[in-house]
Amino acid sequence: MTRRLTSNPPVRIVVDRDLTVEHKGLVGTFAEPMTVFRVMDGEELAIAHAAGRIEGGMFATRSERRYGASWAASSLEDVARWGRAWSKSKRLGEDLFVAVADAKGRVFYHESAHRVTPFDVDGPAQQNAEMDSELCSTGLGCSMTIDVRDVAFFAVGPSGDLEPMTAKQIKTYVDEHPLPEVLLRPLGGTNWFGGVILGRSVSVGQDPHDKLWMVRNRADRAFVIGAKTKKAAVDEAVRIIESMAENKVTVRLNRVPYGFDTVEQGQRWSEWHGDRRGRSLIIDRVGASYVEGYGTASWNDDKIWMTVSAKDLMKNWNED
Repeated sequence: MTRRLTSNPPVRIVVDRDLTVEHKGLVGTFAEPMTVFRVMDGEELAIAHAAGRIEGGMFATRSERRYGASWAASSLEDVARWGRAWSKSKRLGEDLFVAVADAKGRVFYHESAHRVTPFDVDGPAQQNAEMDSELCSTGLGCSMTIDVRDVAFFAVGPSGDLEPMTAKQIKTYVDEHPLPEVLLRPLGGTNWFGGVILGRSVSVGQDPHDKLWMVRNRADRAFVIGAKTKKAAVDEAVRIIESMAENKVTVRLNRVPYGFDTVEQGQRWSEWHGDRRGRSLIIDRVGASYVEGYGTASWNDDKIWMTVSAKDLMKNWNED
């Protein structure tokens, strides 16, 4: 294993200029060895064992999930302490493990490191730079996808002691602790949950606009919308995942006015009151019972964010 970081030495990286600008967070590749750590529960260990790689869960942002799980350049003991705290708050399960890997040569993403890591937006597409290694912290880590073959695992004991695990011990644990069909944990409240359904990473939540429930996949794509209850949303998600269609279809469980099912992102609609034109809207998102996006009002040319119900849209608006 590579050097253990105990202060905040810089680490050499290669910044990807275009992806950093596009994703509004630092995207780069580690150019030298750096030990990174991730704490996980038994459920994530089972998912990683089945997938052959560690990708992380739904507590991360969409941009972080695009690159993988969050890793910290701290220490075994530090991430284990965080894990015990998260286990007490029910963010993680009871059984805890720490994964250890070398970051060299791996592509990573960090939400805020671009603000303090020198790179030139007008410079070369690939730029050598130095980054403070402690930016990869336990609270806000560096997101990477790492194969389990490249990882050493440790079990966290009840008193915080750490014991290395062999591949045989990991397989035995996973075999003795099969994943439930549905495992969801609160994402900081009572209306949004993250976890797995049939081994797939998902989030389940209640839309604040219409209070209907939806299920999103790892890429934040909603494949169930318009459910009256959380159970109805989860049951439909199970059916779709069993058909391996969660990346292909979006199932609406609520009734909408005739024609609303053909409304799509990017369409331009205008409001009419008789022969008088009102607001205009370019649809950015189609919800279960509404659309939203930027538009203009007839009395103001400034762009404003609008939310329009499906009923109002189909009754008083026309597609341009």
